[in-house]
Amino acid sequence: DACLIMTIKNLYPKARPQTIYNVINGRPELPAASTFSRTSIGTYVDANGIIRTAGVDEPRFNYDPETGEFLGLLLEGKRENLKTYSNDFTQEWQKLGASILSTNNPDPFGGLTATRLDLPFVNARLQINSTSTRGISTFSVWMRLVSGNDQIALLLQTSAGANSGDTVTVTSEWQRFSTTQNVSSSGGIQIRNITATPSVIEVYGAQVEGGSAPSSYIPTTSNSVTREADQFSLTTSSNFD
Repeated sequence: DACLIMTIKNLYPKARPQTIYNVINGRPELPAASTFSRTSIGTYVDANGIIRTAGVDEPRFNYDPETGEFLGLLLEGKRENLKTYSNDFTQEWQKLGASILSTNNPDPFGGLTATRLDLPFVNARLQINSTSTRGISTFSVWMRLVSGNDQIALLLQTSAGANSGDTVTVTSEWQRFSTTQNVSSSGGIQIRNITATPSVIEVYGAQVEGGSAPSSYIPTTSNSVTREADQFSLTTSSNFD
């Protein structure tokens, strides 16, 4: 028996299980002996490094956004992005010592929707005081360094007055960063400069979800959005290339 659980790099970076698929006319396809379903849309990264949206019951064949490596079929459990206005950093965020310089910069997936932030001194930050996440939760966001300090903290407020998170090194290349914490109340989030050196960064695609690792990006506007679980089964034995 073989199990297909393929994931995008930076979501589950240690997962490299066996790949099972057919390649037909240069395109990956599921074998006829399999079934697949998902009762919602979902996103994936295509061969050109662009985030695409797959429709209901459409398999997601995923590629590494940095190298273009084919990673296989993306199978994920149910997740909800609780961060509304996921890619609009002018909405909901408090700008504490921070300013938004522009909102139409090249993003990591070929568009012009990244937001440029100025974090001019220590503890300058974007902040949201509360989200509805509880328990083991993950906050993720893509970031790219434009100039200055490269040490940025991603924080989750785990309880009233208590912030926990991770300091990450942001480079001139887009990367998705995340922090996972156990939230008992509040669930507020921060993107914070932790040094006295000014920092200018670009950000894209904020996501807050239950779970111990970030899942594929779930875009939101005024409401949270749920991506339903992928269901895959191999019904008979088959031969694969």
